[in-house]
Amino acid sequence: MDEHWYTKYDGTPWENYCHKLLHIKHGGKYQPIEENDGGDGGLDGWVFSDGIAYQMYGMEFLNKNRHKSIRSKIYLDLNKLKKNKILIEKLLSGGKINEWVLLINSPIPSNKINQYAAMKSKKVRAWGLPFISNNFTIKVLTPDYLEVEHSTLNKAINDKIDIPFPFATLAPIEEIYQDGKFITVQNKYQKITPDLFEAKKMALEEFKSYFQNGDIMEEILRFSPMLHEEISNAINSHESRVNNSSKLIGNYQNALEINDTLLASLRHSFGDRLHGNVLNAIARFTIAGWYIDCPLDFKVSETIQ
Repeated sequence: MDEHWYTKYDGTPWENYCHKLLHIKHGGKYQPIEENDGGDGGLDGWVFSDGIAYQMYGMEFLNKNRHKSIRSKIYLDLNKLKKNKILIEKLLSGGKINEWVLLINSPIPSNKINQYAAMKSKKVRAWGLPFISNNFTIKVLTPDYLEVEHSTLNKAINDKIDIPFPFATLAPIEEIYQDGKFITVQNKYQKITPDLFEAKKMALEEFKSYFQNGDIMEEILRFSPMLHEEISNAINSHESRVNNSSKLIGNYQNALEINDTLLASLRHSFGDRLHGNVLNAIARFTIAGWYIDCPLDFKVSETIQ
């Protein structure tokens, strides 16, 4: 285990990472609370079945008075529960908070924090809020609470499938420039830029991507026919959107968005199983194939006409 993994995270990154780890700890029972659903009301996450409410606090690592900062965080965020009583009651749908857990990104600086949490627990119970249980307690927990989940996630990342594949040898550049597939792509890029040299350069990159990454899907098929079918279905589903690209005016932004959208879709569907270099190769090969074999094309920009 990396001894101080939590030192990489403060502020929003700490909150986002805690959400991932709490999903591992509680499974589907864990519910992140978005800001527009009440995430600014003293709650960042909620486990209905156990009555556990989570709030994350990623202190800056140069903070020299952590004791005061943690006390202030507890005081201010718990007061939000009272201030946002109606919103929180609706959000929790009749559930009651048994534990309000503050997850901090450092060891507890002083035992006085726990003493303060015990004192504040009594005060919150005395408020008589409908979503606070009679045995309500406040806990301040350190990264040790999520150590196992961090290791589990880290192992999953390291265990992602990496599928090596050979780069195809390209023909001499003069032959490429005469290739009909290359000319097709170049003509499409000339709808994006009036500069012939730039269009030829961009087309060459797509041509290289198509042939150099051309074996990736074949290697995936050899590795796992089921995975190959999943990826193919995802690409085919995305291709229907690409057919509408002919309605777009040719410019760099539209071209980049098509590539970025496909890569984001692949990462969303397969990012937990496949290494990033495999996903990049699939995306580059697919996009280049769309340029070469259609359906990817653009209208000519008025600035180019």
